[in-house]
Amino acid sequence: MQESEGFESFLTVKDVAALLGVSPATVYRMTLGRKIPFLKVGGQIRFRRLSLDAWARQREKPPLAA
Repeated sequence: MQESEGFESFLTVKDVAALLGVSPATVYRMTLGRKIPFLKVGGQIRFRRLSLDAWARQREKPPLAA
């Protein structure tokens, strides 16, 4: 999907599963539990890349001091 000016593209469940290295079923469960930011477009689940980036940054764990 190509982004047009002023309108960002959305990721599918399959796209997000590949990015996170999990199954699509896991991504669906995460949406059901509202553990990941998503929106529905025409009844289909979609994800904004910027929202996912922010979500991932919030969940980063700092390295343990040696």
